Amino acid sequence: MKTVFRKAAVLAAFSSYLLPLQAAAANSELDVSGFATLAYGKTFSDKEEGTVSSIPQEGEYRDFNKFGLRLDADLEDNLTFTAQIVANGVNDYEPNVDWLFVTYNFMPTLSLSVGKVRMPLYMYSDYLDVSYAYQWISPPQSVYGVPSISSTEGVKLAWTADMGGQWTSEMLLWTGKTQEFEAALGSDLIIENGVGFAWAIERDWLTLRAVYFGGKATADTSAATADLFDGLALIEGNVQQQTADPSYSLNGVREDFEFVEDDAVFMGLGAFMDFEYAFFGAEATMITMDKNVAVGDLKSYYAMAGVRLPGDWSVSLTYSVNDDKANEEVYEDFQTITADHAAIPLFAPDADGNMAPYMLNDTTQATVAHIVQGTVTGIEAQTYEESQTYTLGARWDFHRSAAFKMEYLHQIRDGMNGNTAEISTTDADAFRVALDLVF
Repeated sequence: MKTVFRKAAVLAAFSSYLLPLQAAAANSELDVSGFATLAYGKTFSDKEEGTVSSIPQEGEYRDFNKFGLRLDADLEDNLTFTAQIVANGVNDYEPNVDWLFVTYNFMPTLSLSVGKVRMPLYMYSDYLDVSYAYQWISPPQSVYGVPSISSTEGVKLAWTADMGGQWTSEMLLWTGKTQEFEAALGSDLIIENGVGFAWAIERDWLTLRAVYFGGKATADTSAATADLFDGLALIEGNVQQQTADPSYSLNGVREDFEFVEDDAVFMGLGAFMDFEYAFFGAEATMITMDKNVAVGDLKSYYAMAGVRLPGDWSVSLTYSVNDDKANEEVYEDFQTITADHAAIPLFAPDADGNMAPYMLNDTTQATVAHIVQGTVTGIEAQTYEESQTYTLGARWDFHRSAAFKMEYLHQIRDGMNGNTAEISTTDADAFRVALDLVF
């Protein structure tokens, strides 16, 4: 009897606590919205010409598809909650929590968000997944492709102000830790102690924007460097043996590959002009990494011009450029390796533990030489790489919640050939169509 009485008392107490919460929930506003993209793309070129903006030559129906749901809850008393879940075809439609944060509004013009928030690196960051919100099927990959990270776990402060003369201002300050898969590296990219600042000003038809972000970047490159590090150890031992200099070390070269807490900086500028029948936009970014072989100096930009036509059609032309160069310090380190490897024959311990020269037909010697020379060749090839992409696009807003889009892309790529030190040029074409929905 006592047990039954205690359970009844607990249930009564819990009910008295729950009822006010239910009443509060009933009074709060809950908005659910969503978006989707269904797309197809195909690159038209010879195999050696490669693909355009990750559009395969076989044609792809699924990888460009995406679906998202957004939840906005007004919890009253200046407190709101936002969550967004996105599923992409390229990831087998596995749901991913893109946003998950709480926002407190100190005043109408000042707010603080805490949780997983979108990093406002680009002009279209806030609605990057909602293709319906912009002219293209997806923004130019030269600018938006690297880094592909979009959110950070931390805090973001937003301040809007009236600057007078019909000018308005929005300042964003955020900090936190980011960990997302970076396709270009083949592993998670972790950015710790990240701090960013973005400022946008707007007046009628003109929007101007600037952003700066920096932090400590880390990525797991061990799988790609294991064989190389073994080769470096052999070269290190051979040089020490031949020169009788035990202090000779290639640790500086190893650090070039050990992607651990390297200083990374992202900077960007953007502008957009929107008139009644015409619109123009441009954006430029620069990424620098402190002495790292994976990332050198990455510069990119695009310029876009479009017109609105009768029948809810719009046509645009976008010119985008990706200009990448290897880190000069890293390149100098690998030139040193080449000199050491060419001048010093390979040695290794024999059965008695003494350093003995390899025979020319020794498999291990050939393997180590291939790994080291192959790496040097790769670095030389990375000293210069540039791509130019022309995108001719059309959009038809045939429904208030849907848009049909078509794009034709032509890409020209120039790259340094590590074997000949000459610049080679390739070009390819692609076509894609998409249906964008919002609801």
